[in-house]
Amino acid sequence: MQVGIPAFVGLLGILPLIIMTIVDGFGQHLPPSLYLWLTGAAAVITAASATLARISAIPGVIVWTRQWAPWLAPDTK
Repeated sequence: MQVGIPAFVGLLGILPLIIMTIVDGFGQHLPPSLYLWLTGAAAVITAASATLARISAIPGVIVWTRQWAPWLAPDTK
């Protein structure tokens, strides 16, 4: 949750700008379910990024990335 909560809060900060851009594109007749869908999408993206951050912090994963994907490794030991 160290990554998830700040990412979600940050996304909520820009979500109104994204919604306003969509509203400008579609007009003022945007269905209320779309607002719910966009918030749900933000939550899913946040959960996925938090999960990936947790998985990438596992020592075995760090060793694997150092060996097979060094551009993804947190350091170059």
